[in-house]
Amino acid sequence: MAVSIFVRNIFLLLCTAVFLACAPAQVQKFNTGVIASFDNTEGLFFDAASKGDIILAMRLVEEKIVDVNVRDRYGWTSWMYAARGGHDGLIEYFLTKKIDINAREEKGQTALIIAASVGQARVVKYLLEMGADAAIQDLYGYTALHWSVYGNYWDCLILLAAAGRGIDIQNYEGETALHLAASLNYYDTLSLLLSRGANPNIKDKQGNTPLMLAAARGDKAAVELLVVKGTNLFIKNHQGKTALGAAQDNNHREVVAYLQRRMGKK
Repeated sequence: MAVSIFVRNIFLLLCTAVFLACAPAQVQKFNTGVIASFDNTEGLFFDAASKGDIILAMRLVEEKIVDVNVRDRYGWTSWMYAARGGHDGLIEYFLTKKIDINAREEKGQTALIIAASVGQARVVKYLLEMGADAAIQDLYGYTALHWSVYGNYWDCLILLAAAGRGIDIQNYEGETALHLAASLNYYDTLSLLLSRGANPNIKDKQGNTPLMLAAARGDKAAVELLVVKGTNLFIKNHQGKTALGAAQDNNHREVVAYLQRRMGKK
């Protein structure tokens, strides 16, 4: 994999050199109409990154018209816009310029988090291969894994769950990715996260485990899965209720009966 990435980078650099050698002297000379529509070249640069216009973005950087690390008023960098747009080739070019792959915008999101939050699996894969940190949290405590679960982006979820970092990280509400999957009724996601070693006994800020959330919703399939995977049935939340109590409060009879059997109650 490392050799493949190295070869791609060398090829990209060679293409850049050939292009710049054959192109006109200044970007302004061949694209004056486009530039005139922007207040500044930085705006043009971010627009190029967002649209995946690698030729224009490269010209602006290589001719030192813009700094590759420039940020807009929201703290976004060019590779964050490229990540949101799914332009992994452009991100690959930016990485040859020694950018900080884990740079954060004003809400604490990295390019990896941004890509995961909109389901850009190809970008997520590439960023992980290049060393992006999957354990970084944004200002709400969400990781890229949290966002992939929240958006139900299965391809991103598989990649991030396999990354082996931060599967049990809690957001600022105390929720792990497993909590989100349980509350959103994503059975396949629950199964995948548990198979990757997610801890089902972690409590959120209300003291709820994923099992309690599933029981409160009456999701018998999720309850059964969580129990089989080793969830402690006797954990209590801050109200002193177990998962059984949560099911009873919401009159979910099948879940109540199942939990009573598993807890040895009649």
